[in-house]
Amino acid sequence: RERERHSATLKTTSIRLRIRNGDSLYDTADINGTGAGRVSVSFTVEDASLPIEIEASGTAFTGTLDNVSVRPAVPDRSVNGNGLTVIGNITVEPVATGAELVAYSGFTNSAYLEQPYNPDLDWGLGNASLLIWLYPVSDGSFRRVLERADLGGSPTLLVTRLGDGQSGAIQILAGDTTITTPTGLPANRWSLVCWSRKDGVGRIDLNGETVVTGAQAATMTLANAVTRIGGSVNDANRNFAGSVSVARLSATDITPEFSRFIYDQEKHLFQPDAACTISNANVRDVSSDKRTGLLHVANDGGLDTLAGLRVIERKPGARSLVAAHGGLIIQQ
Repeated sequence: RERERHSATLKTTSIRLRIRNGDSLYDTADINGTGAGRVSVSFTVEDASLPIEIEASGTAFTGTLDNVSVRPAVPDRSVNGNGLTVIGNITVEPVATGAELVAYSGFTNSAYLEQPYNPDLDWGLGNASLLIWLYPVSDGSFRRVLERADLGGSPTLLVTRLGDGQSGAIQILAGDTTITTPTGLPANRWSLVCWSRKDGVGRIDLNGETVVTGAQAATMTLANAVTRIGGSVNDANRNFAGSVSVARLSATDITPEFSRFIYDQEKHLFQPDAACTISNANVRDVSSDKRTGLLHVANDGGLDTLAGLRVIERKPGARSLVAAHGGLIIQQ
């Protein structure tokens, strides 16, 4: 996947930038109002032999488009489809030997993941949450895991792992207030960090267990803020030492019970040889066996059986129907 980034200086009331590759057409968000604007869109290159075209559509558009760049992107798996731009050379490798889930590492001042300003992350005084899996390596300094801030300004969200001398504690700033875990993340091991804010109170869970709560009631809206993973927007040489995977930000809170459920479900994906993708995206039928707790997915690539999020069996050959009950499976 690639991400197309644009900077537009406008002399009209609105514009829509569109990306075309062969027969595929991708729309960005509209820019409204006179002045400068920056938009981005993630898209899949369908045919590398054909050019990537940029079109501007709008009524009587007068203006300039500049600072256009094309970079690899980390796709957004949510319905929003707003991925992260890969800046520099980032290492992408399985979270464990033979596992399908991948992690990102090798962060430096010039290598990180970034999302341009996204108004969906202007949470104001509302509820919000963050989930991210971390694999820190031993380090004596504090390191920035994730930051949302404007250039030259203060952050509205900042996730830091403190140095080994402070047990690798996790510190999270939300708005203008920080809470810090009394215990930290051990080095050379995967851990899930969950932060949630509900009704002005922040909470941090480590591996599904609540370890600290505290008041975090200030606004988290910040115009023009960028979101960076693996480093700091304004604090150089504090890049995260280790790997990150499955990062999520949401304008909803997460209950302690759901935090524990997420950890119990996702931890199996960080084991060696863990599979998490079905054989083909064209799903024809699904059936859940209440007795075994397994989900069977019939698709154009075969029949896949899942225990929670992990694929535990794959049977090749397209399937169109499946029914499972009491351990018995009927398939076609």
